[in-house]
Amino acid sequence: MQTLQQGSKIGEYSVEALVSSGAAGALYRATQPNLNRTVAVQVASAPAESEQGERFLNAARRLAAIDHPNLLPVYEVGVDEARPFAVMRDVRGQPLDELLRAAPLAAKPAVAVADGVAGALDALRSSGVAVARLDAASVVVAPDHVYFAPLIAGTELRRLEDAGPDPSVPALAALVDSMVDATGNDRLARVIHTGRQGGYPSAASLVEAARNAVAPAPRRRRRGALLLAAAGLAAALVLAVALVTADDEERPQEVNRPLATAPAGRIAARIALNADPGSAAVGEGAVWVATQEGNVLRVDPRRNEVTGAPIRFMRARRGENVTVRVGAGAVFALDGSGGRLTRIDPRTGRVTGRLRLGGTLDGATIAEGSVWVTRTDSRGLGSLVRVDPRTLRAISRTRTGGAGAAPDVEVAAGAAWVMNAGTGTVIRLDLRNGGRREFRVNSLPLGAAVRGDTIWIPDPFGGTVTPLNVRDPQLPETVARPGAPFAVVATEDAIWVAANTEPGRPDAPTRLYRVDPRTSRPAGRPVETGRGTRWPTAGLGAIWVPDSGSRRLVKVVPTSPPPAPAPAVREGPSPRVLRSGPLPPGEWRVRGVRPPLALRVGERGWVTTRVEDGFELARFDDPRFEDPDGSSFLGFPVRQAFRSDGGVRPVRRAADLVDAVRSNRNLRVLSRRRTTLGGLAAAQLVIRVRRQQRGLERCETPCVPVLALKQGTFVIEAPTTRLSVIEHDGRVLALLEEAGAEADFSRTQAILRTLRFGVAP
Repeated sequence: MQTLQQGSKIGEYSVEALVSSGAAGALYRATQPNLNRTVAVQVASAPAESEQGERFLNAARRLAAIDHPNLLPVYEVGVDEARPFAVMRDVRGQPLDELLRAAPLAAKPAVAVADGVAGALDALRSSGVAVARLDAASVVVAPDHVYFAPLIAGTELRRLEDAGPDPSVPALAALVDSMVDATGNDRLARVIHTGRQGGYPSAASLVEAARNAVAPAPRRRRRGALLLAAAGLAAALVLAVALVTADDEERPQEVNRPLATAPAGRIAARIALNADPGSAAVGEGAVWVATQEGNVLRVDPRRNEVTGAPIRFMRARRGENVTVRVGAGAVFALDGSGGRLTRIDPRTGRVTGRLRLGGTLDGATIAEGSVWVTRTDSRGLGSLVRVDPRTLRAISRTRTGGAGAAPDVEVAAGAAWVMNAGTGTVIRLDLRNGGRREFRVNSLPLGAAVRGDTIWIPDPFGGTVTPLNVRDPQLPETVARPGAPFAVVATEDAIWVAANTEPGRPDAPTRLYRVDPRTSRPAGRPVETGRGTRWPTAGLGAIWVPDSGSRRLVKVVPTSPPPAPAPAVREGPSPRVLRSGPLPPGEWRVRGVRPPLALRVGERGWVTTRVEDGFELARFDDPRFEDPDGSSFLGFPVRQAFRSDGGVRPVRRAADLVDAVRSNRNLRVLSRRRTTLGGLAAAQLVIRVRRQQRGLERCETPCVPVLALKQGTFVIEAPTTRLSVIEHDGRVLALLEEAGAEADFSRTQAILRTLRFGVAP
């Protein structure tokens, strides 16, 4: 199928960029001229007269007739020059398959994603159709929502009477299985197994069982951790289990878990807007609200009512990203998909200028005498545009990358800090020399706020708000955990966090949390603000929360005197107990388990792990490495090694594994030496696959099976691989690092200087 170029036409739609392509067809971002809106257009790979083309058209027409918030809306279905196409909402999210490439999701976020998909599946079932297979590429995870888009991955819709029992339940169970590693959570593993056998009457009932399985179980010691300890896994393996499944075990109360009894604030007013609010800003003696109807409303903070006529700044578009900011003597409104910045005189309410930046405008802030706007062009490339508020001209444009939307930007300490939701990073752009650095703070950074020298960054899927010091960016000692946070605002004495009670569900109840900035602990009970909370703002003695569900502006007045932060929880003896989330420097152990090795996280770098039958340092951030993401550092407890003839041999000592590798005629040992790691005797080998070795079916390059694992086979591929083998108390741990082609352990040693192993107390 020929790819359409920018400017090409499909029906009345003008193609802007190719988003993705596959066997089912190609997905494009396009413009609908008569409505001046951006849409997504899926063009089938098969011609309309073919059987596959007819199936596509029938499925698209059926989807267009179903209205459900988690089913990606289909606006139009048609044929252009024998090419079937369907026009859908452009949601600017991240496909689930891309999200899973870095690492599996934690249990609760995975269940939240499944919940959104289940709603769409049950809606399909009500219309008489079902799916037998769910591809992760058909699920789109937006910052505050989950969409199921069957057309993108070519998911087949079957009539229920033809399919027999509803196949959606085992399909959803398989999707959950692919999203999350259930090791250490027997309850979730049983739910997945039962679901794959069709043991639940509906997709919603499967999700309900999964939600119960990942809920904390008081007074019960987690069986998974005890089983792993009995199997003799190393501390790093137990570390990975604790990081990924900490929500599935009885964990100690975290430093920000307890809530004080006093309320954090009170709702002083619910101001009727008679419009769907998108965002709010405070300044020039008023509260300004941008609405989906394309207007800016002025709210009198004393009378608690809308005053004056609506100020028109864009055409009405449902689901639009609208932003309003106040500063530099004016009100500025962003038309997201229209790519236009509008300036409004706050005294007269008149529009005094417009600047067309093009592309999609994601977020903005006003600082350093400029308006800063994050923008994504038609090719998906992001940039930061600096605008002069007086002349309304672009002063500079700086590339920020092309991995996803940048929903927010803040300016502090001589730099612009851009949230990149696509890569899970915060980009620091130096305003003096244009220097650029990226920091991995959480998985989905969204609406941040600056207070003093700290930028507070929320992550709805990780459930954290991370404070990052802008003058000395280091991993913080503590993070706040207020539900599924998506926006933060700062006041003189507090951080206020808007958070959904469930990640990925904007219709879930929303709470406004007050966080003590010194301790990252909650102060008082959160305020219930509604079911459609948008981006809040602070000023004029209140927190102002737009509520799309009630079409009102909620005014929250902080409690005076402010409630004390929740008391700190006694940490217990060092080393401290592992918790999920970024690890601060220090020594760590696992509660109730005595592992053979202890792990220490140093002053630089932090790790994100996942469990297979070992552990993986999936991300490692250290400024000494030019390419920190280029390394893959893995560890496995070893009990068996493959022989070159396909059999296996037991591994009881480090020498057994070394001999197995050296005697394998398909491997070439480039070097071998004895050393110590963390005070323990170790052997280190540099190995490579011989060129004549054919690859296995699952390997893209020649590879050799090396380790027989509990959940499969570990293979060594053609690139240079560094293998470290540690032996302690009759247990063998294999550490493999694959990065670059240099045949030495310099990178491994640099990692191990930061991540140190030693005998556990």
